[in-house]
Amino acid sequence: MLHQIHEFLPQIQQIIQNNIAHNRNTIIGVVGGSCSGKSTVVAQTLQLCLNCDSKILHQDDYQQGFNFIEDIDPVYRWDSPKNYGIEQSAILLNKLKNQQSWEMPQYSFDEKKNIGTQKILPSTVIIFEGIYAGYGPILEELDFLIFVETPFHARFIRRVFRNSFKRYQLPPNMVLERLLEGGVYKAHRDLIQPQKINAHAVVYNNFNFQQIIDEFDLQSITKYKKYTILQQISIPLNASMDIILLPNQNKYLVFSQNNNWYFKIPIQNESIQLLNYWNNNEVNELLFLN
Repeated sequence: MLHQIHEFLPQIQQIIQNNIAHNRNTIIGVVGGSCSGKSTVVAQTLQLCLNCDSKILHQDDYQQGFNFIEDIDPVYRWDSPKNYGIEQSAILLNKLKNQQSWEMPQYSFDEKKNIGTQKILPSTVIIFEGIYAGYGPILEELDFLIFVETPFHARFIRRVFRNSFKRYQLPPNMVLERLLEGGVYKAHRDLIQPQKINAHAVVYNNFNFQQIIDEFDLQSITKYKKYTILQQISIPLNASMDIILLPNQNKYLVFSQNNNWYFKIPIQNESIQLLNYWNNNEVNELLFLN
């Protein structure tokens, strides 16, 4: 990751110097799919590399939460651009670029709603990250756009564990069903991945399951004595997502590494079909876009 950022760092630094000479701040967008590592990996690493007056802003703060009516976009639902304040984000970035303070909303994932506003002071560099950080009028305000390319299995696993144990703390089987049946991957295919076309640089997030084991302090679990592996999706460094069938006909999605099981979730046939569909669909889409 670090060596990838260093490849285009001189270009960004030149943009920053040119903007300083013209009394402007620099706006950098970091865009990618949900749980691709935009903020935790790329934005924070970039900020450290730049080593200047900078701040990271999160597009998630523009979410409307319970105030958002999903019926206005039944296809993409919560991942609709209408839920992310595209026009308001563009205004914010324009003001900050021109060295003006501005207010932006503050969103609480715990309360699932907007809890007020926060005053944003201008900085030499503003890093704006989000799934629509390169979308519509926002793109016009950016000096540089980075797209974070992360495989389907990585984004899927990160979101399952994040929403089960951190952000929403929902039952894992509920997270799994909502994730596959909702608008997350439809939005990624139709609206998020295409933003890569306008990116000045693409960063490839080399995910491995050991990161999840460490982050969530996972311990190996006992395997069933009898089971059949129906399907296996390979993950780098000897890990996989396995669909297993038990003698009682129950099916589970099992996360494993080095032949050890670390987590399992009950899974229904419809979810298995959707998992296969989105995994295969994205592989084909990436081949087309690249």
